[in-house]
Amino acid sequence: MAVHKVAGTIILNEETGRNKFLIQHDQTVSEKFAVTDIEEGYTALGSLLSFFKEELELDLKNLSLIELTNVKVASVNLPFFVFEGNEGELTTNLPEDYSWEFADKLSHVFQRFEIDGVPYF
Repeated sequence: MAVHKVAGTIILNEETGRNKFLIQHDQTVSEKFAVTDIEEGYTALGSLLSFFKEELELDLKNLSLIELTNVKVASVNLPFFVFEGNEGELTTNLPEDYSWEFADKLSHVFQRFEIDGVPYF
C-alpha cells in the first residue's frame, strides 16, 4: 500500500505587518514546506493538523485555513494547505528543524513545489 502525503505551511502575521512562512529544514534539502504522511483513518487535513499539534505543539484554535491547492513534488501530487495565524497567538518556539522565514528568502522552496492554480498568499 502506497504511503500518501500532505504538505502545508502556516503564514505568521507579524505585528509589524510582515509575514513569515513555516519552513522545515531538512538534511537532504535545505528548506521545504512541512510534509507528513496521511494517517489511516484521517483525512489529509486531519493528518496535517495532527502533525501541527503533536509535532510542533501549535495551538490549532489560533489557525485559519486560507488556501487549499495541489503541489507536485518529485512527480507526486500532494494536497497543500495554507493556514494563517497572528504573532502573539502562535508559538514562535518551534523544534530546531523548523523556523519562521520571510517569503523573500524562500524562492528556492517555491521553485521545488510545483503549485497548481494560483494560491493567494
